[in-house]
This record gives sequence, structure tokens and C-alpha cells, in this order.
Amino acid sequence: MGFIVVRINGSHHRLKHPDGRVTTIPVHRNIDLPKGLMRAIIKEDLEMNIEEFLDIF
Repeated sequence: MGFIVVRINGSHHRLKHPDGRVTTIPVHRNIDLPKGLMRAIIKEDLEMNIEEFLDIF
């Protein structure tokens, strides 16, 4: 999707897109992200709707 990791602080990865969008993703071993957190990241940080994300993913 064009995001690159710009910083890792403990278990949190900070990603940035060339167009300026940024997000922080918690990475905790094999634990999946909670559904609500994933939806919030997609809507607020990636500025996409769920359908757009699923088409790309």
C-alpha cells in the first residue's frame, strides 16, 4: 500500500506514506489486532473505508 516503517519503539511500528498519512501499529508476537482497533486504523489513519482496504489487501 506504499507505507514504509520509519520508526520502531518497543512493540509499536510507526508507518508513513509518501502522501503524508501516518499510523502506529502495535506488533505483539502472534496476537491479532482487535477488530475495533483495526477498523479505527483503516478509517482514521489510512483514510479508507473497509471495502477499499479489503480490495487492496
